Amino acid sequence: EHRETKLAAADLLRITPDTQLEFPLDAPAEVIGMTYNAARTIGKLSPPAAPGETLMEVKASGLFSKQRGLTLVTSPMTHPLSVQGDMATLHYDFEGAVTDTQPSPALELSGFVLRSLEQSLPVHFCTHASEPVILEDSVSDTDLAGLAEVLATSPAA
Repeated sequence: EHRETKLAAADLLRITPDTQLEFPLDAPAEVIGMTYNAARTIGKLSPPAAPGETLMEVKASGLFSKQRGLTLVTSPMTHPLSVQGDMATLHYDFEGAVTDTQPSPALELSGFVLRSLEQSLPVHFCTHASEPVILEDSVSDTDLAGLAEVLATSPAA
């Protein structure tokens, strides 16, 4: 799906409930977060081997609405998934009901946030593109310095 607003645009994978997601990894890693379109995403991710265990759940909120087209959000996994092999597997599902003002249940995925288990490497973003993106390759030094300055001057509570 291609979604855009006046400020941003994104190409996303639209995934319907009861779908298993598989994506290759270069090395053992932890899936620690997910970037998705909150305007069109609701449901939960779980490991296929343990469907009762929830890794992450996106609940209905004011962001989940037919009136919104794109609200990109990156959220940490409630329970990160450790992947020792070369393939990560997640199960996406939705149980419940939505109102008439909400879109049909789906996961509009931009990508996953990965952390290496073997080495102290930069965090990678695994996207639907051909290969993962290294954060330091996609954000300029100036932008990183600006972010560091903002964080230093207004630390989280």
